[in-house]
Amino acid sequence: MKARYVPRGFTLIEALVVVCTIGILVLVSLPGILGQAEVRSLENTGREIQSTLQKAKLQAVSTKFNHRVYFYLNDANRWEYVIEREEAVGTWSPMPTSVVREIPGQYAVTVNLPAAGAGNAVEYSPVGMVINFATVANTVLVQSPSLKSKSQPDEVVVTVFMGGSIQFLKRVST
Repeated sequence: MKARYVPRGFTLIEALVVVCTIGILVLVSLPGILGQAEVRSLENTGREIQSTLQKAKLQAVSTKFNHRVYFYLNDANRWEYVIEREEAVGTWSPMPTSVVREIPGQYAVTVNLPAAGAGNAVEYSPVGMVINFATVANTVLVQSPSLKSKSQPDEVVVTVFMGGSIQFLKRVST
C-alpha cells in the first residue's frame, strides 16, 4: 500500500497572508470606529445632562420642594453640575443621592442658563415648572472639536422650556 500525504496545518506564507489581511482591515476600519466612539461619547454626555434635569424635575414634584440643577466651573475650569434642593428661601444644598457630574474636558461647553450665585441653574417648582425661566438663557451646548473637523453632527443642545420639558438635539455646527 502506498502512503498518502495528509497536510497537517498552514504554511508560514498562508498564516502571514491571513495576519496581513486582518491588519489591513483593522487599519481601514479604525477611523470609523473611533469616530463612532466619539459620537457616542458626545451623545452620552448630552443624555446625562438631560437625565439629570429630568431627575431634578421629578424630585421637585415628588418631594414638594424646589430643586435645581446647578452648573458651575470647577478648579480645573471644567463644567460640573449637581442637583440641589432648596432647604430655606435662597439656601440650596446638594441632594444626598445626587452625584456631581463633570462634562469631559475634550468638549467645548456653553452653558446659557439663568445666573445663580457663581454658576448657572435651572430651578424647578413643586409642580415641575421652571421657576427661573428666561427665553434667552435656556440651553446647554456641548461641542466636539474633533467631530467638527469631520463634518459630522458635532453638537448636542439640551434646551429647557418653561413648562419643564427638555429637548435634546444633535446637530452639525454652523
